[in-house]
Amino acid sequence: MYSQVADKYSGVALFLLVVVFLFTYMVLTFYNPKFVRRTVNGHKTCENDVAVTMLWALGITLLVLVILALIAWAAGSSCQL
Repeated sequence: MYSQVADKYSGVALFLLVVVFLFTYMVLTFYNPKFVRRTVNGHKTCENDVAVTMLWALGITLLVLVILALIAWAAGSSCQL
């Protein structure tokens, strides 16, 4: 049963992962908040640190997808009486 569900929705999950990751990465890159800025000698510069931005984007993406999965699970389980 799980294998059929995983096969059916694996492409959708991968697509959502890529789209949400790219969107989050672009937002973090363009707005350049303080927690993704490059540090030189202990001082923050105005440059974007690409590696830190990717890690933050990945963490935010996984959090968003977990929340979406919980919402989908709650909506699906409440309708099956």
